[in-house]
Amino acid sequence: MTKLQEQQQLEKALKSIEKARGKQIAVNIVNVSRSGMSRQLKFYTEGFQDITEEIAVITGNRYNNQSNTLTPYRDWE
Repeated sequence: MTKLQEQQQLEKALKSIEKARGKQIAVNIVNVSRSGMSRQLKFYTEGFQDITEEIAVITGNRYNNQSNTLTPYRDWE
C-alpha cells in the first residue's frame, strides 16, 4: 500500500468515526489467548454500528477481515 493510499484510508476512517463523536463506544473482547499476550477486540457505537476497522486504521493495529476483529500490537496503557 502506498503512502497516498494509507493517507486516504486514514482520512476515510476518521470521517467515518466522526459520527461516533459524543456517543459511548463499547468494546467486546472476542478472544484472549491462554498466555494473555494476544487478544481480539470488536468496537461498537451506541447504535451497535461496528467501528472495529476504523479503530484499527486510526490506531495502526492489525485488522482481521475474516473475523472482523482488531488485534492490538501492544498494550494500550
